[in-house]
Amino acid sequence: MAEKILLKVKHPENMMKSQEAYYYYLLGLTQAQTHQLNLAEKSLKKALSTGLRLNSDQAMAKLSLAGFYLSKRNKKLAKVHLMDAKKLDKQKMLTPQIREVENMMKRI
Repeated sequence: MAEKILLKVKHPENMMKSQEAYYYYLLGLTQAQTHQLNLAEKSLKKALSTGLRLNSDQAMAKLSLAGFYLSKRNKKLAKVHLMDAKKLDKQKMLTPQIREVENMMKRI
C-alpha cells in the first residue's frame, strides 16, 4: 500500500534534497518488505547518496544493504556496510539487528 502511494510521485528529483532522500529511503524499505531486493538496494543507495539527515536512518539503510549483500553471498560488501551501520548507530537502537546479521555472516 505505501509503495503504491510512493510510486505515484512522478518526479522525486524535483523535491528538496532531504525530502528526496527520505522518499528513496521509504521506497527502499517498502520494497525490501515485499522482497524486491534489487529495487530496494537501488533505492537505499540513492537515499544515502542524496543525503539522509539522521544517523539512525543512515544506519538502518546501511544495515539493510548489509543484509541484501549477505543474501547475495557477498560477505565483503556486507561487512563494509555492517561496520558503517555500527558506527552510525550511536543510540544503539539497532544492536539486536546488527548482532543478527553478524551471526548470519558467521554461518556463511
